[in-house]
Amino acid sequence: MNPLSPLKKISDDHWLRPSALATLQKDARSPEQSSGGNGHAHLALVEREADSLPPHDLSLDPLTLMVADDHPVVREGLVTMIERQSNMRVIAQAKNGQEAVESFLACRPDLGLLDLRMPSISGIDLLNLMKAHDGQPKVIILSSYEYEEEIYQAVKAGARGYLSKNAPREEILAAIEMVAAGGTYFPDRIIHWIEEREGRSGLSAREIEILEMVSRGLTNKEIARILQISHYTVRNHINHISAKLQVADRTEAATVALRQGIIGAG
Repeated sequence: MNPLSPLKKISDDHWLRPSALATLQKDARSPEQSSGGNGHAHLALVEREADSLPPHDLSLDPLTLMVADDHPVVREGLVTMIERQSNMRVIAQAKNGQEAVESFLACRPDLGLLDLRMPSISGIDLLNLMKAHDGQPKVIILSSYEYEEEIYQAVKAGARGYLSKNAPREEILAAIEMVAAGGTYFPDRIIHWIEEREGRSGLSAREIEILEMVSRGLTNKEIARILQISHYTVRNHINHISAKLQVADRTEAATVALRQGIIGAG
């Protein structure tokens, strides 16, 4: 994929880059730290793409935002940074998922910065709730972790962007402007993960169950005894899992599943 492919104007105020991300979110509308790349390189990408986007008009009312994060220091830092911008205003804050739903419905901000992991309602469930009330809300997800499956599910639920909580101020503000203008913001490594994940068939509930047992160190015979199936069936399941995850063996399958957030640790 070319991350600098031209933006496509689909209405007077809605611009999107034709990409796997747009296709993924269209299909979903019915009902890390990484070792490569850095925030400043991604900022350059945002700035080049932003030249093709209609900028937020400063003559209009300021862009309104909701900031939802259960960590007070992160939340207050974001609010302070945003409030220093002449064209942005925070009109709602939330420290958990329930407060975020209530604040979103009551205040209807132009854009939300949403922690992916919050008490009471997860970020992904929250995105689905917001989408049910507002079609396609403009939301950028925030996270301290880069679990591939979690980010993939957030994009399916309608997230327009992703930011690490460690992102520099310039990157955060540039991403807000881009998403507010109708675009998307995903660092190159996230786009790569999403496209890879979209190209794989999903694992079944039984396959995930077996993967969790493999990650705990159980043998095929032990898994077979717990599930009351033959160890040949377990072996077939593991072969299918390995093919879907494009790995060589059961150990690598469990490692990849943990890294991608398909299964939990412990």
